[in-house]
Amino acid sequence: MPYLKLRHIQLILISLVLLAEPSFSGDGDLKFAVIPQGVGNDFFDDVQVGCEQAAQDLGGVECHYGGPVKAEARAQSLYINQLIDEGIDGIAVSIIDSSFFARKTALKAQKSGIPLISFNSDFNKSTLETFENIRDSYVGTDNFQLGWELGKQTELLRPNGGKLCLISGHKSSPALEKRVAGVRAALAGIPDSSITLTKLEGQNGWTEYSRCPFYSNDLPHRALTQLLHVLDKNKHTPNVVDTVVSVGAWPQQNESAYKEAVTPYKEALASKKIIVVMGDAMKQQIRLLEDNLAHANVGQNPYQMGYQAIVMLKRLVEGKSVPDIVYTPMIKCLPDQKPLCGE
Repeated sequence: MPYLKLRHIQLILISLVLLAEPSFSGDGDLKFAVIPQGVGNDFFDDVQVGCEQAAQDLGGVECHYGGPVKAEARAQSLYINQLIDEGIDGIAVSIIDSSFFARKTALKAQKSGIPLISFNSDFNKSTLETFENIRDSYVGTDNFQLGWELGKQTELLRPNGGKLCLISGHKSSPALEKRVAGVRAALAGIPDSSITLTKLEGQNGWTEYSRCPFYSNDLPHRALTQLLHVLDKNKHTPNVVDTVVSVGAWPQQNESAYKEAVTPYKEALASKKIIVVMGDAMKQQIRLLEDNLAHANVGQNPYQMGYQAIVMLKRLVEGKSVPDIVYTPMIKCLPDQKPLCGE
């Protein structure tokens, strides 16, 4: 087999992991790319809707939504590097691996004079300190606060403490690190986001199951398998784990699979022998909540992330200032609340 140069290998990788690209209109509009962690995800689908609506409302703007099929840091960087080479006017990206993306892609955008903002998942603190002005703004949820709200809903459901298992996505995701920290802080009664707990070890009656947190790598089937492990563990040894908090929607992304898998545990959920609290509040998650297959959801606003990302990029291209952080709203969804999801 002839030797393949690195560039050829990169092109092969791109062809394997990326979706087909929509062509730019070529009509002189500003072309802004909004790149999720992975396309084909219901959460990021709403980001696309917001992105396209903002482009329509502002005029003279084209929303280019796309990216890797799977949430993979190297594929995401290769994808955006290609857009930079093609002369994209601005980039909004949901960060998978903070340091990797800064070194491999964000510096390239910076040197090319292309505005770059993060949305949904920001660079972590150490990366922002290491790489000066590596991004122009962050648009999205206050992830520590989202974790905090998940923790407070859990505390309301189990006020005397319990035995917790956390489910997350990518271990390297700075946004998810903040959510996990927020859950622990709320349950421990420590509101200071600068204090990071490695594990809950009895604070306010809370301890963590030794095998957790589980990291799903943003794979719904893997997250559901992890949840089922906890439900089964609770069924046989409830003194080991009695509470699950998923800081994202992964276990519930496949509604029918979740319903089939969790329905056998419905009695345990109803009696609160096991508590299940979920991050995000997509349509299928609300239906599962209505069916009493979870106890609470704390949701984000992906539509506003997509919308505000385009607004911020246009301001930057026009030479206007933008806030360092633009927080989008959250909602809390409870089965006995009318309406089900309140502000």
